[in-house]
Amino acid sequence: MLVTETPPGTPNGFGVTLENLLLGQKFTTIFTDRNFIKHSKRRDTIFAQVPNHYARKYAVPFVLGITPEWRGKYSKKWLKKKIHGNVSNVYAFVYCTQTLKFGAWIAEELGVDLIIHITDFSNNFIEKNNLEIIKRSSDFIVISERMKKVFQEFIPDKFISVIHNGAAKKCFNLVKKQNANFNKDNPFKVVYIGSIYKEMHSNSIEDILFVINKLYDEGLPIEFHGYGNIEPKDFLNEFTIRKGINHHGIIMPLEKKWGIMQSSDCFVIPSTFSKSLKQNYQYSFPTKLCEYLGSGKPTLVYAPEDSELFDFINRNKLNIILKERSKNMLEKIFRSMIKDYAPFLKEGKRASLLIKASYENEILKKKLNYILQR
Repeated sequence: MLVTETPPGTPNGFGVTLENLLLGQKFTTIFTDRNFIKHSKRRDTIFAQVPNHYARKYAVPFVLGITPEWRGKYSKKWLKKKIHGNVSNVYAFVYCTQTLKFGAWIAEELGVDLIIHITDFSNNFIEKNNLEIIKRSSDFIVISERMKKVFQEFIPDKFISVIHNGAAKKCFNLVKKQNANFNKDNPFKVVYIGSIYKEMHSNSIEDILFVINKLYDEGLPIEFHGYGNIEPKDFLNEFTIRKGINHHGIIMPLEKKWGIMQSSDCFVIPSTFSKSLKQNYQYSFPTKLCEYLGSGKPTLVYAPEDSELFDFINRNKLNIILKERSKNMLEKIFRSMIKDYAPFLKEGKRASLLIKASYENEILKKKLNYILQR
């Protein structure tokens, strides 16, 4: 049984990761975020609003087993109504502690093992009561090596696995151009696929858009194409109206991304350089990172040194990161790619071979499946 905030297939990083890691498996999903109801297309998917409203009037539906939670308490009646048949374990794929606690309660009520997979870090997870839940779990997984180090400080005796989204086989057959003569009819396409959040991408994505617009206005054949939500919606308004900057919204169905990736010439992965914001997101692992690198296309990571993004690139000895905030360097890199594309493709091919050897989806699926089945 999967307990999560976001059901598999939701058009965000969490939904995509679940879809890839659990592809082909049969399981019941309980998800807790109302915002994703329209994406819960599987028949064996159950919505459970946790946490629920705190007001006293919601006590009655809780007592009757209509709702699963009220004021930190959980309904056995609700669980009995919703869950039928055998459950071998509870796999809690979570980014908030309320879902962690809910998943732990379900596992305890059903008398099965709890497997925890934390996908976004917050200090709430290292509070004493939550660490106790993690200690009692049969298996503990995190999304990044940097996150693993944090938990090792608090629970040094707990074995911790690292599993994140990998690259599908389709990623490795996307390069068609061995060199390119970029011009007005064949512009250099810089692509970002994924939601853009002010908290995660500000003081980074703006630089990329500024430079691309500047080069476009100078007459260079370059365009930016973004796909996904922008939160808040007005975050990049001053940039999306500029020439050379195109934002297309969410890709649906998700399979359309392969055509978009194939037609691209360069991917970008921005991460905030803001000191106040990057503290919260330095442990995150971008869903698209392995897919971009696996494609063989040039991928520019624009991220600070103290981040999992930098750690991953450095650990794997890839030379595709700009770790200092600099519009001048961004401009220099894009100019070089347009002028002489072949060396960047060569580096992209090296990255693709590394990803295929260690981070292909099938490899990571087997790693997770071993934990789920033992």
